[in-house]
Amino acid sequence: MASASIEKFPGAIEISSVTPTTQYVSISTKKKANEDRLPESNVPNMQSNPENRGFCLKDDQCDFSHAWVPTRSDLPESTPTRYSYSVQKTNTLERIKFESTLPSTKIPNLLICNLRSLTFKVDELDAVVSFNQTDMVCITETWLSPPIPDNLASLSNFNLFRNDRLVSNGGGVCAYININIYCRRIEEFKNSSIESLWLSVRPKKLPRSISVILLAVVYHSTASRQTENVELYSHIQTNVDSFLYSHPEALVLITGDVNFRSTGLDANHLKRIAGLTQIVKVATRADVTLDWCLTNSKVDNTYESIQFPPIGTSDHYTILMKAQPSPSKPDKSHIWKRDLRDSRIRPFGRYITTFDWSPILDIHDCT
Repeated sequence: MASASIEKFPGAIEISSVTPTTQYVSISTKKKANEDRLPESNVPNMQSNPENRGFCLKDDQCDFSHAWVPTRSDLPESTPTRYSYSVQKTNTLERIKFESTLPSTKIPNLLICNLRSLTFKVDELDAVVSFNQTDMVCITETWLSPPIPDNLASLSNFNLFRNDRLVSNGGGVCAYININIYCRRIEEFKNSSIESLWLSVRPKKLPRSISVILLAVVYHSTASRQTENVELYSHIQTNVDSFLYSHPEALVLITGDVNFRSTGLDANHLKRIAGLTQIVKVATRADVTLDWCLTNSKVDNTYESIQFPPIGTSDHYTILMKAQPSPSKPDKSHIWKRDLRDSRIRPFGRYITTFDWSPILDIHDCT
């Protein structure tokens, strides 16, 4: 449509183009408009309420519903709101900024610990987990065996997954997952010669960039040497590659006591072959970091590692991997709303209905 230069009059709105439409509200984000639009039954009858009427070229043949813009005062008190509003006014327009009020999504907190016998420390572990609002717990050296039933090692409101050592005393790994989080054990990742446990974890809400969590707990004993290291490298690489092939947007978290001082396991080699980075930044036993958390996350501060005192008589510190909130991006979604007060819209309406539009309407080719 060709541009038109319109003579100003008091109260008129300056425009640079004329479009044959009766839509007064320009919405920059269609999705937000659909989400925040009230049901049709809540739209007031403009004919019966002249104070709310806008201006329309159809005049008495229009109910003016298109000119009504819902505001905060129009919402019933019981209506749930998904956005907060802030309004900035200019001469003839209102700029409404929307900010989400929904709870932010985040990765579950993770607790890592080498307990050296779980059954005698369950109560203290339960208290630590509850106090720190942890949804995932990975334990090494559980010292559990098949004759010990699950109820002697269970935590309230958690599902227990365990892999006991069968050939000798000691060792063993287990994981606790909050009962409100969907989780399944990946049986095909099991290796009888490696003490490991692999889980697919899917919380109800995750950051959009993460589809699922691959959680593993591994115990690599001090008796392991280069042959066992090579086998563990291959075990981790194969399982991670297999899972990421099916879930490219998965977050990988591999925890456990690897005893790298004794075994010579190399974190840099794991990063080269599987793209995993060790993110525990505090000592886990004396002044050494023996308990690791390997992840494929490209974000440096996905987790903050916090050192807690040992549980019971364990000689390893308890490590809380506290999930950090994702940096929020500024919300650039705005709505520009026409000032529909009678003192503004009626003079403008009278002007555009009396203006001579024939020079524009007679144009046959806009190019």
